[in-house]
Amino acid sequence: MSAEPLARRIVPLLLIAFGPLASVSLLLGVLCHGTLWDCAAIWHDETLYWNEMAVYHRAGFDGGYTACNEAIARAPWVHFAAHGPIYPALLGTLTRATALVPASIPLIDAALVVAASLLWLAIVRPNRRQAWTAAFVVNTFWPLILYLPTSMQEALHYALALVIAGVATGLIRNPRDKRLQLAAVLVVVAAAQIRVTWGWLLLPLGWVVWQPGNWRHWLALLVGAAIPIGLLYGEAIWLYAPFPNFMGDVLDTLKHDPPAAVAMVARRALKGVGHYLSPTRDTWVQLGLRYQVVLITAAGCYHLLSRQQPRLDAGLDDGESPEALADAATARRAFGFVALNMLSILAFVISFYDIFDWRDYRVVAPHLFVSVLVLAGIGARNWLPGYAVLAVLTAGFALPQFAEFHRPRVDFDQAKIAEFADEMNQLVPFDPQASPWDNTIVIHMDHVNTPLVAGIPPGVGLAPVLAWRDQALPPRSRWLILKPQDLAQIALPPVLEKVAETRLGDLYRRADASVGKSESANAQP
Repeated sequence: MSAEPLARRIVPLLLIAFGPLASVSLLLGVLCHGTLWDCAAIWHDETLYWNEMAVYHRAGFDGGYTACNEAIARAPWVHFAAHGPIYPALLGTLTRATALVPASIPLIDAALVVAASLLWLAIVRPNRRQAWTAAFVVNTFWPLILYLPTSMQEALHYALALVIAGVATGLIRNPRDKRLQLAAVLVVVAAAQIRVTWGWLLLPLGWVVWQPGNWRHWLALLVGAAIPIGLLYGEAIWLYAPFPNFMGDVLDTLKHDPPAAVAMVARRALKGVGHYLSPTRDTWVQLGLRYQVVLITAAGCYHLLSRQQPRLDAGLDDGESPEALADAATARRAFGFVALNMLSILAFVISFYDIFDWRDYRVVAPHLFVSVLVLAGIGARNWLPGYAVLAVLTAGFALPQFAEFHRPRVDFDQAKIAEFADEMNQLVPFDPQASPWDNTIVIHMDHVNTPLVAGIPPGVGLAPVLAWRDQALPPRSRWLILKPQDLAQIALPPVLEKVAETRLGDLYRRADASVGKSESANAQP
């Protein structure tokens, strides 16, 4: 920690730890007339995350399935969807110690972000200049502000980014420290259990430790990083329920026609570059982040390849120790880390992922957060003016976007959730003695964009249907919820009998024998 008295740094330190939560609370109050406690899940991704959390909260790994189109994970004990079991297990465990309420996820995430911020401060121990830089970054990082009130995974990933950035900063300062090396690997592997793309950080971390000096060293670094990254993706394939996407198409094509698979990726990448930078696609909030990503990536690459040393903190404040400032070697390691971090995740997203509907925004933003926190923590500041201009300009679009995102979740009458819960507890009670399929409801994805999902009995899973053409009928699940638009697309099997009309749609039950626990719950259809 800097020798500078704590009193001179207390304001930026408080802004780092509590600023985002205070900003979100203020914006919710002013723009939405509510609080974090009022923030119910409304988008289908977050309502399904809430359902997964409730399943684990009640039944652990013995609850109903939450996999799309009833396509379940290869791991026989996993009943969760395409993001694996760790996220619902973490949230379900925490709600057992607190309470299960419609706003459980944003409340938990807010606490985790504060805790992670304090951990970043404890590891980095910034001087006053570094603290003010980090305070600006944290409080103008719009992805964090926009997503903290949601029940998405995003706020948890920004908490993880704070922890990773703290450990990475320590390693950049002391690359030979074995404890920091181990800590860096462990925290990245742990984060990759929730989102496998965190595994790409093993490459820049390896570069920091090894500092390859020729092409052979670079090749060894790439191979050495590719092996654990590949293992993490292999683990994800085993633990995550299958989900139709481009990467799955590439892997399927690779099995029988490798050149065609390579051509698919090349075409996707060429289109992706144009889509990523095009000012005619998506919102200005998304574009603001993309331009910040380009700026920080360019700064990292420039200082990684250039012989010029990066510009560091100029001069010393009164009482500030010279040891608190980053030296040129540390700065070069930091910029090299940033370059490889951003290039890795950008290459993956542009080549394999979706650049629309906030998808690339959500995946890339945590890596950008790590990068700018590392640069702030080591005292490099030449990237800050351009980044700050983009952050300020984006604010004009982020504030109305905040209101658009969160007014519906605050305005929803949560008494309706309680009424629906009473109704569903009578109709579809969780049965701990039944099979997972007996505790699962099939429902179309379009019908779960409502906070009412929080009224599904804990332990009962929702298996969303992406397209009826891909859903076997009758379903393996005991329960099915249909609306008139669903009945217009399918032929209703006679084995399904209508039980009741609910606020989510008409509830049907399989009239044939229950799928008992004696039947293999994970047998593939």
